[in-house]
Amino acid sequence: MSIAVNASPIVLGDNTVAVVAAGESMVPAGIASGQLCYCDPDQPVLAGDAVYIVRRDNMATIKLYLGEGERAGWIRLQGWLDPDTIGLRKPFYVDLLESEIVLIAPVIYERRRL
Repeated sequence: MSIAVNASPIVLGDNTVAVVAAGESMVPAGIASGQLCYCDPDQPVLAGDAVYIVRRDNMATIKLYLGEGERAGWIRLQGWLDPDTIGLRKPFYVDLLESEIVLIAPVIYERRRL
């Protein structure tokens, strides 16, 4: 029996960065602590994308990008809290002022570290 397998190469841009995820707030989105995430700031950011964000104070995070916040000039991000006593993870939201963001890069590829 023959099978067909499609594969597309991953193209990394000149500004692509690799970051190691830390924490468990993105597990429901498929990104666990210790995974290596390749993030390309030259790619467009779309609502629902996991993104790597660096703020002016050099704090960084990976969260889901939800688009514009409720106020002009703000963006909204989503992560998940640790599981409660019955294993449910509730979402939490963060609004960031766009002018405080130094870098925003969609996660284009993630892999487990060896």
